[in-house]
Amino acid sequence: MTNESAVHSFQNLKEGASKIVDRARSLSAKVGQKLDTIKTSAEDAVEETRHKIRENPLAIVGGVALGAFGIGLLTGYIIRARKQ
Repeated sequence: MTNESAVHSFQNLKEGASKIVDRARSLSAKVGQKLDTIKTSAEDAVEETRHKIRENPLAIVGGVALGAFGIGLLTGYIIRARKQ
């Protein structure tokens, strides 16, 4: 391998590494933006849920009780079906 081809190979390697670093930085910035968006959406959902609970606490308690009752019925049905 001649000196010129070694220098050329090194330059190609350097350019390739530079492109990879640029892509990694770009991807990191995009991921950071998406994470911020997801975090904001989650915080908004939690705040909206809090607001609805404070607005109608009895309705929420009733809904949870109804859901628990339904799960109990379903569980009983499944257990009885397995025993038969």
